[in-house]
Amino acid sequence: MDNSERRRHIRLQSDEKLFVQVVAASESPELVGKTYFCKTLDVSESGLKITVQHCVPQGCEVELWVQVQSTAKKYFLQGLTQWCDDLEQADGHFELGIRLSDASKSDFKQWQYLFDGHINRFLN
Repeated sequence: MDNSERRRHIRLQSDEKLFVQVVAASESPELVGKTYFCKTLDVSESGLKITVQHCVPQGCEVELWVQVQSTAKKYFLQGLTQWCDDLEQADGHFELGIRLSDASKSDFKQWQYLFDGHINRFLN
């Protein structure tokens, strides 16, 4: 079974700007507190695939501030890194998969609303 068969939500190609801050990393404690400027490659109501300058290993807790251009809003989200792949041709950049969590102080519900019949907000 490939990743597309395991996904529960539709992924949309996207080029949004965001910041990712590592808030917990048991395997890489030196990353805690580091913040990275990134761009999305695709998004869904439950996760993102982004490009980042540094590998953030699987299992790290992260906070994200995502600027959605078509809505002119910023969303504060929290999640857990699922994987990190080296992009050999991309000057030391990495692709990072993040599964979002429904944290009480995040904009997770508003983020999900973007996909609840309003998918075109990412397509503008």
